[in-house]
Amino acid sequence: MIRQTATIPGQEQLSIANLAASGASSRKRAIRLMWLLVALMLTVSFAFPLYFMISSSFKSDPEVLASPIHWWPQDFQGVNQYARAFDAVPLLGYFFNSTLMATLDVIVTVIFSALAGYGFAKFNFPGKRWIFLFILSTIMVPFQVLVVPLFIEIHALHWDDTYYGLIIPGIMNAFGVFMMRQFAYAIPNDLLDAALGLTAFAQPHTTEPQWAMIMAISTLATLPIAVLFVFFQRYFIEGLVLSGLKG
Repeated sequence: MIRQTATIPGQEQLSIANLAASGASSRKRAIRLMWLLVALMLTVSFAFPLYFMISSSFKSDPEVLASPIHWWPQDFQGVNQYARAFDAVPLLGYFFNSTLMATLDVIVTVIFSALAGYGFAKFNFPGKRWIFLFILSTIMVPFQVLVVPLFIEIHALHWDDTYYGLIIPGIMNAFGVFMMRQFAYAIPNDLLDAALGLTAFAQPHTTEPQWAMIMAISTLATLPIAVLFVFFQRYFIEGLVLSGLKG
């Protein structure tokens, strides 16, 4: 005698739903794993030049160009290449020039860009949109196109080898105006009215390339930027988010 068991329709539907959910979860995990592998490969591809630069700064010159690549310094030089770099190039002077230029550029750019961006965001005047589009269009001009005219202008003003020629050409830029305009758009007009009511307001040239020393110089030049990004990355990300077009 064959005994037959009845299948409850609700249980069958529940089992099918569980299988579907399990399959969807597996697909999500597979897709997540795939993107993780892609991100890992991209990270390695971007990080390898940085690793090669830092590790090569501890190698001898012939070892830098060795084939196959030496993944780790076999003729470890210690800090000798860094000492040679400081002897061959006035790095402290370069760091001072870069710090001075960056500091003054940031201060003056923020002031002028804030004034221009606030005006474009909060005031209405004839031709506002066309003027802003004209300023924005200068971003599309490659800097290489401006090198020769800029050099002729600096030379005509006798600013060769001076801080004026190094700093002044960079104190105004269209991107700063654009960023400040986007930031000003995000400020409610009521908040501004309340505030107004309250306040009334190079590289060295040598005969034989010294690759290890060049790698040491590159590492020293990259280090301050990397440290600044690590400590202020949240503000960089907020700046990228605020760069979306508004208005």
